[in-house]
Amino acid sequence: MFLTIREGNIVIFDSGN
Repeated sequence: MFLTIREGNIVIFDSGN
């Protein structure tokens, strides 16, 4: 799981499978 802040928004990329 990767969490980052984009343009003041929290974006979470879930790379699990």
